[in-house]
Amino acid sequence: MPVYFSAMGIACSIGQGKQEVAKTLFHDVSGHMLSERALLSGKSVPVGKIPFDLPELPPELMSLNSRNNRLLKVALDEIKPDIEDAIAKYGVSRVGVVMATSTSGMLEEEQAFRHKHLTGYPPKEFDYSQSEISSPSQFASQYLGIYGPAYTVSSACTSASKAIYSARRLISTGICDAVVVGGVDTLCDLTLNGFDALELMSMHMCNPFSQNRDGITIGEGVAVFLATCEGALGDIELAGCGESSDAHHMCAPEPEGVGAQKAICDALAMAGLQPENICYINLHGTGTPLNDSIESAFTHRMFGDKLPCSSTKALTGHTLGASGAIAAAFLWLALSSEKDGKIPLPPHVWDGQVDPSLPPLHFSKPGEFVVSINGSFALMSNAFAFGGSNTSIILKRQALLDVNIKDLLPHDPPMVLIDRAMRYNDDSIHCQLTIKDDSPFCEGGFVPSYVALEYMAQTIAAWNGLISRQLGEEPKIGYLLGARQLVLNVSTFQVGEMLDIYGKSQYVDGEMASFDCWIDINGKRVAHAGLNVFQPKEKDGK
Repeated sequence: MPVYFSAMGIACSIGQGKQEVAKTLFHDVSGHMLSERALLSGKSVPVGKIPFDLPELPPELMSLNSRNNRLLKVALDEIKPDIEDAIAKYGVSRVGVVMATSTSGMLEEEQAFRHKHLTGYPPKEFDYSQSEISSPSQFASQYLGIYGPAYTVSSACTSASKAIYSARRLISTGICDAVVVGGVDTLCDLTLNGFDALELMSMHMCNPFSQNRDGITIGEGVAVFLATCEGALGDIELAGCGESSDAHHMCAPEPEGVGAQKAICDALAMAGLQPENICYINLHGTGTPLNDSIESAFTHRMFGDKLPCSSTKALTGHTLGASGAIAAAFLWLALSSEKDGKIPLPPHVWDGQVDPSLPPLHFSKPGEFVVSINGSFALMSNAFAFGGSNTSIILKRQALLDVNIKDLLPHDPPMVLIDRAMRYNDDSIHCQLTIKDDSPFCEGGFVPSYVALEYMAQTIAAWNGLISRQLGEEPKIGYLLGARQLVLNVSTFQVGEMLDIYGKSQYVDGEMASFDCWIDINGKRVAHAGLNVFQPKEKDGK
């Protein structure tokens, strides 16, 4: 069963929200800010701290009040309308929550311990629920009013990737129709000083795969997705997931990368792809000598040195339990930014000093783009964790069409009503049009909504034209026989509105065919109908 990421919310050290994060990620990687944190060892290290204030939680949820959950609220609020639509569509018990974290409310627990040490009693506002690992999923389900399964995954740096795979299982097994899934982690002293005790912290911003790399930089952040069992043509698909556990060592990766390679192969197999079908990889790339050495070896072994890849941890810091979700969010942003047949890539930020002891990789540069492969963009993200936990996920999206709409239709202007065909496959199509003052049927700044039938019919004609072109034939003329269950949720289409028009074949029986069609404006359904189409055979039997 396909699973789609229909909405995404994000906040991290390079910004709050999709627009701000994408701007920094693809256009201004030098503009992000870093903070300094003092450690118990006396060192001062850079951290990827979020650059904005966090909102308060609703009064009824103050027992779950933590920096972690307040940051989670920021990302949930970005996609809350989409979640509410899913709840209305599927029901509160058919929507689940799977969150990932490694810190949860550890910061509040640290503060409570200090308070008790100084005063002899914990602060009145402290509740142990704040620091439980279950807290993020408990908060999200209560805040959103969701009654489906809700649980948290905590497996160090693979937590969020494993949560994403868990969400896929809930949907593919039929337990849920939609899942709110993601990861969140925030800065706390235990994490920072723990990694310092392991002698893994860099005194400078981490420098993945560089000859000068000397450790990690810790960051904080959140990314959440609405995963659904249904998606419109062109939605971003969670195409593949893989996970393994080699259990080689508590805190050192397996030297040959066998477990990591298995997770990657499993993700490719689920997606039905080969290594040469991948357009880009977001590497784990922590900046430690051992991790980068082993990761570069098996990445080169599997994908060679031509595939663009990068580690984004020099931008965000290593966000631990949230890192897999943030990496997936960067893939989502890239797939959502297609222009002129290309998508931008998250750049590899480092000092540019190649380590000659590492197998060569193609690290993406700021402003670098890739084109689709076989009509699709497939992007991969890999994450590895303490204890030999390995994960790989693949997000995929069909590329936009490069075709003149007039060549697909048996019509001449001005009766070419739609502007462009966006995407199609063997049974579906997505077209767009923007209402203009000179659009056919437009008077007084609007088009009556019943013209939706014409838009839908011409979208089906465009699909027929694309199929004909695929077969090397000329577009055929078809006849609209009528509509079934026409539903109009608006009375007019206003000048300036962009309509997304979808058609999906229900059956074809000889000269008769039936299609399910709908129109969305800004993601909201405004018209829906079933269309019956008659296409007479030509004399030669075609």
